[in-house]
Amino acid sequence: MHNQKEYLDDLCDQIDAAVFSGDAVHHEEIRGLLKGYIGRWQRAIFQGEEINAEENGTPPPKPDLTLPAKWMTKYHTAGKDPGYLIRSPRINGVAANTFVWAGADNPAERMLYLILSTHNTIETE
Repeated sequence: MHNQKEYLDDLCDQIDAAVFSGDAVHHEEIRGLLKGYIGRWQRAIFQGEEINAEENGTPPPKPDLTLPAKWMTKYHTAGKDPGYLIRSPRINGVAANTFVWAGADNPAERMLYLILSTHNTIETE
């Protein structure tokens, strides 16, 4: 395990140097390549965390979901239906608040509820 850690660390250092030593992130083709690898790595890491959580009898970790700037969500109960209040910044003088819940008639609202309930939301400025 220790040798594997050192080996991976060396490879990651080489990749890091290649990405940041030039203008690699400014080329769409290279960004696409990197996104593909990063996505595969994230899925593999998350699956490993789920397996470890199952073996340890703990809940699996939730992946992060970064919200657009100045947006926020808050878990809320309206009547008997739990859901999320989504607040977006003022646009043209109008602030937007939306409530989404599992029992909504609108399939898009149900989908958004499912996404929010299975992710940690990260608010940005």
